[in-house]
Amino acid sequence: MGALVRNSSELISVTEISRNTKQIVSELEEGTRGRCILARSSKAVAVILNVEEYERMQDELEALRAAQTG
Repeated sequence: MGALVRNSSELISVTEISRNTKQIVSELEEGTRGRCILARSSKAVAVILNVEEYERMQDELEALRAAQTG
């Protein structure tokens, strides 16, 4: 999980997300939080991204695929 987590504030337990969903979604929407890595029993199980981060990743992936096909 170490390479997945850039900083400890990204790691959120499933319990915490269920208790603070509105706040966490607001932070994602406002851009003050780029992504959340959900953890269950100290194991990463899912990633939630804000739209800008998702679109950036999609654009980067598309550019890499285009470069491979030449």
